[in-house]
Amino acid sequence: MQLGIFTFGDMPLDGSVSEHQRLKDLIEEVELADQVGLDVYAIGEHHRPDFVISSPSTLLAAAAMRTKNIKLSTAVTVLSSEDPVRVFQQFATIDLISDGRAEIMAGRGSFIESFPLFGYELEDYEELFIEKLDLLLNIRDNEKVNWNKGRHRAPINGLGIYPRPLQEKLPIWIAIGGTPQSVVRAGTLGLPLAIAILGGDPIRFSPLVDLHRKVSVENGHGILPVGINIHGFVADTSQKARDLFWPWCGANVSVLAISYGAFFLGFGINFWQASLAAVIGTVLSFLLVGVSSLAGKKHGVPTMILSRATFGVKGNLLPGFLSYFVFVGWETVLVSLATLATGTIFERIGSLDRNAAMSLGFLVSVTLTIAGGVLGYKVIMQMQKWISLITLIATALYMALTLNDINWRLLSDGRGGSLAGFIGAIIFGMTGIGLGWVNSAADYSRYLP
Repeated sequence: MQLGIFTFGDMPLDGSVSEHQRLKDLIEEVELADQVGLDVYAIGEHHRPDFVISSPSTLLAAAAMRTKNIKLSTAVTVLSSEDPVRVFQQFATIDLISDGRAEIMAGRGSFIESFPLFGYELEDYEELFIEKLDLLLNIRDNEKVNWNKGRHRAPINGLGIYPRPLQEKLPIWIAIGGTPQSVVRAGTLGLPLAIAILGGDPIRFSPLVDLHRKVSVENGHGILPVGINIHGFVADTSQKARDLFWPWCGANVSVLAISYGAFFLGFGINFWQASLAAVIGTVLSFLLVGVSSLAGKKHGVPTMILSRATFGVKGNLLPGFLSYFVFVGWETVLVSLATLATGTIFERIGSLDRNAAMSLGFLVSVTLTIAGGVLGYKVIMQMQKWISLITLIATALYMALTLNDINWRLLSDGRGGSLAGFIGAIIFGMTGIGLGWVNSAADYSRYLP
């Protein structure tokens, strides 16, 4: 087994580190990884402000001069928008500089900003990768190349590709996010597999490893190496790592779920009808979310990026606006519910009249919402422990204060509401629970196996 570090060169959200310093730090990281005996250091490719590395080969060439033993790879080379000839030449050069330590991890990437940047169409997403991988392998295996299999690149007729690497065969891995078709492709071509586990239980990816082994053996390649790339977190101290519990805790505390029960009963139906309506509404709405999620798993990009393939870049402006409008509406609902919950607490424990309590609740909710955006990430992280504790206590207090208002006898009330009320509750369940996630379904599923 070999161990290594993969990085995208992500930039701090608070702007505390410049791009100049971040790149210098990355070179020092590679050097340290080599000194402590790690086996591989891999660098990702992105073309966006939150990641500093857009040219992995340049950084790897610099690292080659500062290291002695560690393998140098990409994670990944976005081959669909690259020129395979230049990719091979760059990594052959790195291989020569590093005394034979260069590797290529070819993939389609989890973002698609490189497609419009380099003049490619998103609808050619799959075809581009297959075509360019075929050419890259041809170049690796042949000094002089004859290739005329593609629609997106001019043919190469008997031309030499130089320089040639120090290694007899430059290692090329196929990187995937969980698509079985890509696993079969890697096994069929006799290529090692790198699995990016961006979310989910790692055990769920074991069938992909079994599939790769099966296909590679069936095609006469034997059992090939498999790499697992998974998120890790390293903090300066154990305490700093534990402190991150609080922002995640705070992000999952909400009075919304408590309020939904009251909303269902507001349609004039009994408890059992409300429960059934909630189940039906949830299932039907998340079936639609599931269908939308399939595209994220297949293509590895967010929903509103995928919609460009259907509507076009300009045509996607209207769905994008509607998605933004829904988001603003969602935030409005959350602030409204926070106001009602906070106002209820003030009313019950502060001996305030309802109008004063709700006004105070609204002031607190809006102030916290706006302050979060104004103060910024760093300040919020410092305050998050106390915010989470207060939110947890307030939620528990809200639940306790409402217990006396619950009429438990209604659970056995057999009188049902109208059919119209029941259908209305189902529609509410669909729109309020699941459908709101449809426009962001692929944002999450693209990280799942």
